[in-house]
Amino acid sequence: MPSGELFNEAEEIVEQAYEPAVDDSETITYTRRKKRAEKIADDIRRERVIHDIAEKDKFCDCCDHPLHLSQNAKGAKASAILYSIVECAKTNGLVPYDYIVYLLEAFTHPNPNIEQLLPWNVKLNNGL
Repeated sequence: MPSGELFNEAEEIVEQAYEPAVDDSETITYTRRKKRAEKIADDIRRERVIHDIAEKDKFCDCCDHPLHLSQNAKGAKASAILYSIVECAKTNGLVPYDYIVYLLEAFTHPNPNIEQLLPWNVKLNNGL
């Protein structure tokens, strides 16, 4: 037997041993079709409403520094976090100001227990 055939025979044996198994499973795919909102007719009058606060309220009472939390993405995220804290406090019967003061005091200590600081775990004397 020529040496070339010997190597071919070895390769065939290896290929048969590592032949991939036939996958008989069925793959199901689907496309979600989200309903689109109906287009508003062009003849319907639109009115843009802008909610704004008085110019004097756009500055800090303490230092007279302009308030500009929501001027960029980071500020918008910071505002959303603050609003979430306030709403969670209200939902759990806490006065938001008192709860935020409580949080700020708790974060002055090293390694505060976050679980204990969640609004549903906090009991302040002056609830809503």
